[in-house]
Parts: sequence; structure tokens; C-alpha cells
Amino acid sequence: MAIRSDIIIMTVARLSIYRFIWPALLGMCSALMAILFAYSPLKYTIGFSLILVFGLIVAILKSHHRMNLLTFLLIFTIPVNLDVNFLVEKHVGGAASISISVTLCVALILFFMTIRERISSNRLYVGPEGSALIIFILCGLLSLINAMYPMFTFLEIVRLLMLGFVMLTVLNISDGNLLKKIGVFTAVAVIFQSILAMLQFFLKSFPPPAMDIFALKTIKELFPGQKVHRAMGTLGHPNFLGYYLEMTLPLILGIFISSWKSSVRLLSGVAFILGTVALILSKSRGAWVAYPFAMAGTVFLTYGKSIIRKNVFVKILGLAFLGIALIVSFSPFIIERFLGKDYQAMAVRMPLNKAALSIISQFPVFGVGLNNFSEVFKTYDVTGHAMIFRGYKHVVHNIYLLVATETGIVGLMAFLGIFAVPLFRAIKVFKYSGDEKSRGIVAGAIMGICAHLIHGLIDPGFIVSPTASYLMFFMIGFVGAFSKAVVK
Repeated sequence: MAIRSDIIIMTVARLSIYRFIWPALLGMCSALMAILFAYSPLKYTIGFSLILVFGLIVAILKSHHRMNLLTFLLIFTIPVNLDVNFLVEKHVGGAASISISVTLCVALILFFMTIRERISSNRLYVGPEGSALIIFILCGLLSLINAMYPMFTFLEIVRLLMLGFVMLTVLNISDGNLLKKIGVFTAVAVIFQSILAMLQFFLKSFPPPAMDIFALKTIKELFPGQKVHRAMGTLGHPNFLGYYLEMTLPLILGIFISSWKSSVRLLSGVAFILGTVALILSKSRGAWVAYPFAMAGTVFLTYGKSIIRKNVFVKILGLAFLGIALIVSFSPFIIERFLGKDYQAMAVRMPLNKAALSIISQFPVFGVGLNNFSEVFKTYDVTGHAMIFRGYKHVVHNIYLLVATETGIVGLMAFLGIFAVPLFRAIKVFKYSGDEKSRGIVAGAIMGICAHLIHGLIDPGFIVSPTASYLMFFMIGFVGAFSKAVVK
């Protein structure tokens, strides 16, 4: 009887927990969240609400459906500005705060779903991608020797660790089907961004106040007093939209020319056309220059020697005709951007490069400090060209000179090593894989990375854009994961 009474007591206790205690705790949490939402800005309220909704959906779905949804959310939230910032500093360059974004939160969930079995069996894969990033972070720490503003170095190292976490998450995806779907999900996200960019460009009353959740800015806010008309999507700057599209469109082209289903070919084709139009409307000249190289590289790397086949050659001619048609259709915008007034945007590039080189000559080994460039540019410049930024601070419009100035020549080599890893991964795929579908996807991804590196010759690149930074490291992880899946 004693045993039975204990069982009865335990049963009653469990029922009490499920009937009273858990509901009470949930109710208290709900009340606290309601109070928090009531005093939070609109974008945070909607953002947290969406997280809760999608969290519930993820909990209900089966494992493989969860992975699909989480991967899609990760890709879709990369260019959407929904974050909470801590230790905010007024700064131009790398990290100006510690930013907890929706992208990072989704990556966190996806990470634990992806590697929960690998952790228990000690099979977490860091790879040469992770090693290259760690080496660059160490160079950033060494740059503290000369850093006048160590706080900014600390913020940038935290950001690099977050970017590395996203890269590591994607790198550990081993499901080949899911990796192929990543390209399809990217096409959906590009269609969304492209339609938004076109609405911005052609509708004067866009965006409406209700879209403040995406932190959409107007051209007047970015370029006060200047008569410029450019699209930017949710990226916060027209050049950042150029970054985003130059990295994603080659991947979409690779899927289109090697697609395995007619529905995928249709979706990627629509995304490619709309994305190209949006890229033109961004009026990012650096992206325009990088774009044809990336597209040609994607085609040639996908087909290799097979490019001389009749059906392949006809397909390439069709793509070339489409490109020419788009250029002709939007030629007034293109001509106006190259020949019209650019407010000395191109003229200042070379003087700023000379100013950066003068600083590199003074600090060739460890640099002036990671993420310190804009703060010390005018202090260390001996040419006087840094005074172009009269009344405000900014960085040199060359990603390689920016990194070399901040972390020295050693840091620049480590920085280039981060991109050498996916390049060697891609070469391995092209050498050992005869599958045209796999070659197309990897060719598009690596050419997207290369396109941005080309653009970086005349722009500070992803370093100054949180969204482009997440996308870049996502692409590096994607190339690594796909090459591991294809080349055994």
C-alpha cells in the first residue's frame, strides 16, 4: 500500500505541474513579453513576434521540413535589417556595436539542429575555412599593439566570430538535397529584394511607413542635397544592394543553366532577370563592372570543354542576347551613371588610395588596429588627401588597402587566405566532379565571391555592410559544404 500511495502522490504532483505550474509560468512569460512589446519599437515587436511564430512552426514540423524552413529563413533574413544593438558607438567601417540579428538567431537554431549528433560523436567540422578565419582574428588581436581605439577592435572581433558561426553552421550541412535547395531559396529572396528595389525606383511614394520594420531608407536620407535616384532594397544603401546581387546572381545563373527541373529553371530564370534589372537600378558601377566577369566565369566553369557543344552554345547565345536586350532597355540609366555627375565619387578614389599607402608604410607589420581606420585616417595620413572627408569620417574605397592599413601586410595575407580556401574547394570540384548540376552551383557560388572581390578594388566591400558580411561568410560555408558533399 505504501508503494501505491507514493505512486499516487507522484502522479498528483505531475498533474499539478502540467495543469497549474507550467501554465502559470507560460502566463507570466507572456505577460512580461506583452509589456516588453508595448514599450519596444515597432520593428522589434514584429521581429520578436515573427520569431515566436516561426519557432512554433519549427517545433511542429518534422526534422527535414524544419531544416528546409530554417535554411530558407537564414537566407531570407540575411538582407533584412532586424537586429538589437549593444555598446553602440558612432563609427564608420567595421562593427560599430554588438548586433544580435535575426539571421544570427536563426543560424543558432539551425546550428544545433545540424550538428547535435556530430557534437556527441566529436565530428564537428571546422575545416580550413574556420582555421583561416581564426588566423585573421589573431592578426586582428596583434593589431592592438598600435590601436588607438581598442574598443572598435573588440567589436570587430566579436562580429567576425558571429560571421564565423554562420559560416560554420552552413559548412556542417551534409544533406546534398538541402544544399541544392539553398540556391532555390536564394532565388526566392532575390525576387523579393528585386521587386522591392524596383518599387523604390519607380514609385515616388515608396516605401510606406508600415515598412519601417525593414529599416528602409530614402535616397534623400542617404544623399542630402544631391539629385540622385537609385534603388537599395532593404540593404540600406544602393552599393550594398549591388554587393548583395553581385554575390547571389552568379549562383542563380549557375542553377539556371544546369537546373534539374523545369520549375527550378523557371524560378531561377525569373530571379535572374529581376535581379539583373534591380542591379542596374542600384546604379552601382563597381557591381556593373564585376557582373559580366562573374556571369562569363559561371558559364565557362560550369561547362568547361563542353561549351562547344551545339545545345550549350545556343543556350549561351540566348543568355548573351538577353543581356544585350537588358542593357539596351536601360541604356539611359547606364549612360547617365557613367557620364553624368557623380559628385566626385570616382575622382577621390586614387587620392584616398595614396593616403592609405602612406599609412601602410608607417605601420607595415601590425597596422593601425583592426576597425580603427576611419578614426585615425586624418591623424596618420602624410599626404593630406584624407582631408577629402572634411567634417566627417570614412574609409578608403579599396577593401585590400583598408585591411592592410588596419592589420598590416601579414593581416592582408591572412584576409586573402579566407577567400583562397573556397577557391581551392571549387577547383577540386571542377577537377573531380563530372556532374554538370554540381559544377553549375559551385561555379555560381565561387564567382559570386570573386565578383565581390573585384568590386572591392574600388569599394570598402562587405566590411562596411553587416548584411553583405553575413552573405559573404554564408557563401564561403556553402562552397565548403557543397564541395564536401560532391567530392568524397
